[in-house]
Amino acid sequence: MRAMLWEPLPGGDVCCRLCAHACRLKKGGKGVCGVRVNVGGELVSLVADVVTSAQMDPVEKKPLYHFLPGSKTFSVGSRRYRLYVKLWKLLFPVRKYIVKIRGKLGK
Repeated sequence: MRAMLWEPLPGGDVCCRLCAHACRLKKGGKGVCGVRVNVGGELVSLVADVVTSAQMDPVEKKPLYHFLPGSKTFSVGSRRYRLYVKLWKLLFPVRKYIVKIRGKLGK
């Protein structure tokens, strides 16, 4: 699946902008995370449609502990990387997505 948050560079290289590493990938190269690869000058995610974990946590456990103390976060993880999402913004859409995934897995 074509990745988001990247930009093409001269010579078929790409620059990934998903995290602070800002990996510069040559054709066939993988990023630090190991889940994004340059295929023919286009960045492709190997795990874009794979959710391996989902969990609610207190914000104090996250690197953004100083932001809205006492609130909750919803962590969605895939192989080797995690994206932290504010629970109050995405609780209901994420719940629907998790139910959809569980239905596909037969759980």
